[in-house]
Amino acid sequence: MDKLRICIVDGYNVIHKAPELRKLLEGNLLSAREGLVRQCAEWCSQRGDFSKFYVVFDGDSSVAPGGSNPAPGVNVIYSRSHETADERIVELVEERRPDCEYTVISNDRYVRDKAREARATVMSVQEFCATLGRTRRQGTGGAGSSGSEKADLTPGQEKAITDSLRQEWGV
Repeated sequence: MDKLRICIVDGYNVIHKAPELRKLLEGNLLSAREGLVRQCAEWCSQRGDFSKFYVVFDGDSSVAPGGSNPAPGVNVIYSRSHETADERIVELVEERRPDCEYTVISNDRYVRDKAREARATVMSVQEFCATLGRTRRQGTGGAGSSGSEKADLTPGQEKAITDSLRQEWGV
């Protein structure tokens, strides 16, 4: 039986590191959050390989329009009182279900280290943005592509390479 794939995104970390979202942040925080959730929904639907997709933010959901699930396929989680988003992400990963594989998107060292300790796959914000760009180009028929680019790897191929490198590097 295939394992369920769960993706957990460190919301504000991605917003502050991704140029397109950082630009939205200049308008206001709500625009940046909505932009990230839209991008995640697009990325998730294009890939189709994640069973569950979470974006975790610091703070409380009472300031967020549209409830806790503003985009199809993306669940938004806000940290609880006296808890940071980083702590919430680590808690989600450490509660690891044996029938699930986890991917965490963050540049935060603490989050990345804890995710690795819990045997989750870690993706940098830059990798996420690059992958999002590839899925957008593919979704639009490769607009802007010269046609000489190599085919992208499937998620299964990416995972196999990552696992192989982890073994090789002893991570």
